[in-house]
Amino acid sequence: MIRSILSWSTALLVLCSGLLASCDDKDEGGGNPPAPAVTLAVGDAASNTLKFTLTLSDADKCTYVCTKSSEAVPSAEKILADGKSVTASGLITIGDLEPSTTYRLSAVASNGKVNGKVETIEHTTSAPDVHPAVVLTPGTPTSTTLSFTAALTDPETAASVSKRPKGRPFPRPKRFSATAPPSPRRVSSSSRT
Repeated sequence: MIRSILSWSTALLVLCSGLLASCDDKDEGGGNPPAPAVTLAVGDAASNTLKFTLTLSDADKCTYVCTKSSEAVPSAEKILADGKSVTASGLITIGDLEPSTTYRLSAVASNGKVNGKVETIEHTTSAPDVHPAVVLTPGTPTSTTLSFTAALTDPETAASVSKRPKGRPFPRPKRFSATAPPSPRRVSSSSRT
């Protein structure tokens, strides 16, 4: 009888110690949650405004500041204290800037009390009285498509035209205007040659 009680108590002790050893303070996912992050991309540029796209990841907000590129990159604490905040990914416009000047956008994403690392990107305002221009960045070509990203400088309108297929009418250009959805814009056209 005593032997039976000792066996059961030993088994219970081993079971409890195994359960306690398997417990930890981490999430069910087996680790810490991913750190909040923001991805920055340049958009349109004018003589006194710049546009940037902020894409949040695992974050409930992003705070940013815009400074001249010659100034030091601010710390996360300074950005959070002095910056402007957004709660969703999207396009932002920075105004009242000097022409022909390079600026740095510095941003930090946060999720509750957890802050991500400071991300930066530089963009330059255009010279005054510059005619509208389109800067094309090549995409990934395939055997049937050609894609590119268009960023506008002092945008009024821009158009893309694909090569005329043999024996077919010339395609109509796709138009973008300053009031159209935000850049960068991705346009694909396909033709077989």
